[in-house]
Amino acid sequence: MGDILEQMSMTLAAAAEANFIFTIMGRPMLQLRECAVALDKWRMTRVSHHQILGLMFDTRAMTIGIVSEYRAAVLKLLRRQFKRSTFTVGDMESLIGKLRRIGQAFLPIYHLMPHMYSSVAYALRENASFLMSTSRHFRALMK
Repeated sequence: MGDILEQMSMTLAAAAEANFIFTIMGRPMLQLRECAVALDKWRMTRVSHHQILGLMFDTRAMTIGIVSEYRAAVLKLLRRQFKRSTFTVGDMESLIGKLRRIGQAFLPIYHLMPHMYSSVAYALRENASFLMSTSRHFRALMK
C-alpha cells in the first residue's frame, strides 16, 4: 500500500496530462505528431476494478497477484529443469527472470535474488576455472 501511495501523485499527473492532450489536440494523428500512448492497447483495456497487466491488480481488495498461468509456468520450469544439481545458464536466466516478475507482487522474493545472483556467479566462476584446467580450446578462446 505504501508503494502505491508514493506513486499516486505521479500517476494522477500523468492521467491529467493525457486527458489534457486529448482534449486540446483531439485524437492522435500519427502522421502529424507522435503519440506516447499505445492506442490499440488503450482501446482494448477493460475498465474494471480487476485488471491483468502482466500482474493481476484488484483495486477493491488493494492487492497485486500473479496470474495462475504464469505461476504454473514457473512451477513447470522448477519441476523440469531443477531436479538435478546441474543447470544451464539459460535455465537459470529464465528462472531468475520469472522470479523477478513474481517479486513485483511478492516483495520478500527480492531478498532471495542476491543469493540467486551470487550462486550463479559462483557456478560460472567454478565452471570457468574447470574449463581453464581441462580444455585447450577454452584456454585459446580466453587468450
